[in-house]
Amino acid sequence: MDVSEMISDTPKYVLMASNIRIGPRIATTQDGTEFIAIYGFSNKEAYNTFCTSSQLLLKPYPLVKGYLRNEMDASGDHLLLVILNASGPAESCIAAATFRAVLEAQAAGCPRVSVDYQLSLMKETDCYRLNEPCTHQNVAPEVMRLT
Repeated sequence: MDVSEMISDTPKYVLMASNIRIGPRIATTQDGTEFIAIYGFSNKEAYNTFCTSSQLLLKPYPLVKGYLRNEMDASGDHLLLVILNASGPAESCIAAATFRAVLEAQAAGCPRVSVDYQLSLMKETDCYRLNEPCTHQNVAPEVMRLT
């Protein structure tokens, strides 16, 4: 399935540990692209599921437009990603949208955002890499095919 055919509920929350927004580590691509990523969640059930799979002491916090804008302005050449409704910190395949796509969806009041990227976990490094889109069966239930 092509990534452009998938959508997810627009994230409204992030998880914080020690007042820092958390996200997965993502490997730099062969062309040198570096990433900044945070976990984003569309509802309480989604972040509760993540929290039960994590050993960190986490608390939810609203994903605010100002934060997204400020990070976009300060990011330089980094690709900024919001990981969409991950079920835990070691999920084998995760879906992501860009900060810009999430900001635009929030500003427009859209309940859904397009999935821009799929990433897979490299167990040997405990780091994610951009990859070919995951099959529909491996994508979280909150991420579905656009019809």
